[in-house]
Amino acid sequence: MRIDIRAADKSDIPAVCGVINDGWRVCYSGILPDDAIERYADVRAESLAKLLSDSGTVMFVLECDKVVRAVCTAVRCTSGRYRDYANVVQLYVAPNERRKGLGRKLLSYTLRALREKGYKNAVLDCLEKNTAARRFYEKFGFEFVKNEASTVFPDTEISVYTIEL
Repeated sequence: MRIDIRAADKSDIPAVCGVINDGWRVCYSGILPDDAIERYADVRAESLAKLLSDSGTVMFVLECDKVVRAVCTAVRCTSGRYRDYANVVQLYVAPNERRKGLGRKLLSYTLRALREKGYKNAVLDCLEKNTAARRFYEKFGFEFVKNEASTVFPDTEISVYTIEL
């Protein structure tokens, strides 16, 4: 199997939407209401296009034999405690490709690219009840900072993590 990582472009949006939407359905089932999962799926292409049009966005896709199987996106934090940190806003691996090291490979690549762009630290949010993702980030080297209430999903806690690049 040939694995390639490259910068995403607008032509990748349908494939990236598929990876993220499938990821949400598997990872967040039982954590978020099904209607919320599907509501975000309905607007995902538009939000990805907006992200890609921002020059501050770093988005990479990982392909296995030329098929997009994972995506990682980061943006610059512009205010608050994490001002000037890179904010890893999404890391998703196609559910049937999980536990093969693809997420680790893509996140490592993304963090290296962020360091080359001059970032010294990165931050990310993860649903507190998404224990598999939390274990992944902790094993990777991210440090837990705190839990806080989600501003998007009622009655949902978000875990904040940081890492020095």
